[in-house]
Amino acid sequence: MLYFFLEIHMENQINVEDQNTQQIGQNPINQQTVVPFPEKPKVNYWMISTILLAIAFIAVSFWFFIGDKQVANLNPNNVSRSEDVPTVFLTPTESVNVVNNNPKLAVFMREGMVYTKNFDNNQETKVSRTIKVGSPNLSSNGKYVIYFSIIHAAGGFPRGDVFIADVGGSYEKKLGSTNEFASKTSWSKDGNYLGLILFTDENSSSSDFYAEALLYDAMAQKDITRSRINLGQDLSNDQYDVNFDCAKLEAKYVTFCNEFVAIAKAKQSLPELGYKADQYRNSNYTKAGYKLSKSYKITDDLVVLEYFTGEPKNPESQWGIGGGVFVPGYDEGVTQTYSVLLNEKTNKVITELLNAVDIKFLL
Repeated sequence: MLYFFLEIHMENQINVEDQNTQQIGQNPINQQTVVPFPEKPKVNYWMISTILLAIAFIAVSFWFFIGDKQVANLNPNNVSRSEDVPTVFLTPTESVNVVNNNPKLAVFMREGMVYTKNFDNNQETKVSRTIKVGSPNLSSNGKYVIYFSIIHAAGGFPRGDVFIADVGGSYEKKLGSTNEFASKTSWSKDGNYLGLILFTDENSSSSDFYAEALLYDAMAQKDITRSRINLGQDLSNDQYDVNFDCAKLEAKYVTFCNEFVAIAKAKQSLPELGYKADQYRNSNYTKAGYKLSKSYKITDDLVVLEYFTGEPKNPESQWGIGGGVFVPGYDEGVTQTYSVLLNEKTNKVITELLNAVDIKFLL
């Protein structure tokens, strides 16, 4: 009985397991069906490159924007308060040249006439109307010029007329007779008033020979005051006893009156007309066939060099003396001239003027 029970039980168990096995085999989940594995998405390298380039562009633009803002802060036109300006430190190799040696105006002599040259527009203007004049002298404001008639005398005390004109050449006025080097020509600081010593046309040995001091208003074209000076017989002493009563003049003239009295009483010092003559007589600035006539400093850095060709035959035409004007077409034996404004510090020619001598520059 027990054996039969066990046999039936085992048979039932086998049938159950067979049914389970069949059911499992019939279950779709357990059927051997090939399911495709999902593919990995492909990397879009073009899109990534575009995004990286866009980010780089934005970063660079932002950097330039910040830089422009910093530069704008350095622009004085955009600064409202001095404390907003950043301090700039220069390295030892950097330098800033704040000195301007470029001339604004020049006055010079050409063929017995006086000319001006405006360097802003490079225009030359004939100023004088009287022929055979030279040694021009500019006012400090660049508005007026005085010059002297040229006299080549064999001896004695040479005198000539002195003229004043405006730089545009619209008028010319004779102020009197004088000696160029004894005239003590002086301009007021604003360039509107002129002081000088005039001499009579009498022989210096005559008892009628005398001098007078003149103050002149260039703006109003009128004398301010004149005063006679007792010279005696010795003209070598250029310390003139001017006796202007400056306190009685109009208030605007008083300061210049006192200044000119001091100038007239002081011993006069003439400019050195042979500055480094040996150095510049034959230099890089000397053209073939030319000779050096004058070399003189006008500032610590600037030197004027004047050259000529030919053999001057006038009595006063000697190297290093102001009487030697060397003007083609007027001075016998002189054929051509040119002058150089040189920056001696940099050894560079700032300007060169052809057929021009006795140059004065306004810087």
